[in-house]
Amino acid sequence: MPKKIMLFLLPLLLLSCFIGPGTVFAAIGLGEGVKPAGAFSHGEEISLILRVLENKMDHQKLPPKTLEKLLRLSAEQIGLIASLAERIADNSQAVGAEAAFFLITALLVLS
Repeated sequence: MPKKIMLFLLPLLLLSCFIGPGTVFAAIGLGEGVKPAGAFSHGEEISLILRVLENKMDHQKLPPKTLEKLLRLSAEQIGLIASLAERIADNSQAVGAEAAFFLITALLVLS
């Protein structure tokens, strides 16, 4: 990922820790077109996340620890990651999809 994008996203990730992720994601346009909370079941959200991550990684097998981390997250966190995964699957905005992938990766690594 280009260095400029990472330098832009890192402060947003840190800011989301203090004021809430919904505010930050809405500010950068990642909240547009997201289905309302509860539109997917918990299992469907996790399935969507795993499918999108595998596609983004050129169909490489994800480490088992990824699923373990997803299963330990709260419903709100899963919903947030699922909405980011939808942005990646939509791929209508390449920069938005890259930003969403970076944020999913950061959330999974830091959880």
